Amino acid sequence: MIDQSNVRLPMFQELRAQPGAWAILILIFLALLLLPFGRAFNLPLGLLAIVGLYFLVTKPRWVWGKDPLRWGLLFLLALWLPQWWSLLNAVEPAAATRTLILTPLYGLVLIAVVHAAEQIKSQAVVLYLVLAVALLWSFDGIIQFLFEANLLGYPYNGSQITGMFYPNRSLGIVLAHLLPLIFEAVRRLMLQQRGWLLLLLPIFVAIVLSGTRYAMFVSLLAIGIYTLYLFWLYRWSWRWLLGLFAGGLLVVAATLIVSEQTRERVFMLQHLTSLDREGMDQAFANRGTVWWGAWQVAKDDWQLGVGPRGYDQAVVDRGYLDYSFTHPHFFGLEVLVSTGLAGLVLYLSFYLLWLRYLSRSRNGPVGMAVMLTVLLAFLPINAHWSIYASFTHGVMWTIIALALVVLVAGSPERGQE
Repeated sequence: MIDQSNVRLPMFQELRAQPGAWAILILIFLALLLLPFGRAFNLPLGLLAIVGLYFLVTKPRWVWGKDPLRWGLLFLLALWLPQWWSLLNAVEPAAATRTLILTPLYGLVLIAVVHAAEQIKSQAVVLYLVLAVALLWSFDGIIQFLFEANLLGYPYNGSQITGMFYPNRSLGIVLAHLLPLIFEAVRRLMLQQRGWLLLLLPIFVAIVLSGTRYAMFVSLLAIGIYTLYLFWLYRWSWRWLLGLFAGGLLVVAATLIVSEQTRERVFMLQHLTSLDREGMDQAFANRGTVWWGAWQVAKDDWQLGVGPRGYDQAVVDRGYLDYSFTHPHFFGLEVLVSTGLAGLVLYLSFYLLWLRYLSRSRNGPVGMAVMLTVLLAFLPINAHWSIYASFTHGVMWTIIALALVVLVAGSPERGQE
């Protein structure tokens, strides 16, 4: 039985006791806060990478001896090493080299934040601040929908809320990938009062109003897995589970009713029933054609690939498509196109091994939230972003860094073990 004692935030004296560690955590939260504002998040991430390099040089045994950190670094290596051989056949050598140089920096960020997390009990701090940021972004996006402009004056584009991410349409998908940590924060609050569950309402509304179908898919996956886990953990009755399901449907239905544009985008998914490329194009904004072109390129260069960021030029130069897309909009297919079959095997293998490690760690709901974060961050069927894009890495590795802080910092709740 899990103890329902309050999880208290650290006192001021604890902040003074570990100023260096708290400075590192402030930097990773600064990166999270800056995600909506172009490439500004690269500054705190760059500073963290410098700190991580120092720890890598001075404490190599600690780095590779820390299991949660080691598996994250091994997965990053599985993405990075195939980029070396893909350079031999890179269609865009400059872009491929730039990606090759930047990729390992995110591993250094993980080293810095995990080292800081070991020194302080910051699970609750991280979770509640992530929740606060998500609520800020969500309310800001809802205000944009209701009043045609958000708190910063960014206008509503008439179809999808963008909030502080304007003009980028990443609000919904970033919120969706933060959901596991948000769920864990709300779960802890609900141990004190179940009414805290209502905090999820504006976040779900913002995700639906963002109009991004992949964000909605990620959200449904996160909700389904985490709810089933809590159902097993707390031995909920089926009535409670069905009540949550019905409540979620009502939220989605109400949001779709008030947003005609979002409703139309969701209803486009009915074209999937045709099970052909044309149906996929209509349902996923020409994704079927993009995937077909990527598959043709992948078959041509299955040994070495065409290098990161080389798909858009290769697919047009070889006559498979008359127009280019910047990337294949499918993580697994993009890895195959970019680094060949061996690169795909490494990516999938270490992705599954990382998840296997996290699933076997005895960290209760925290462990489930972290595992779900990793699962969603690098899901092979991600149809929205490019797995090699710097913005994707900035978002995903910032979120994973926060998740690892939660996993490593402090100890599990009493009675959880």
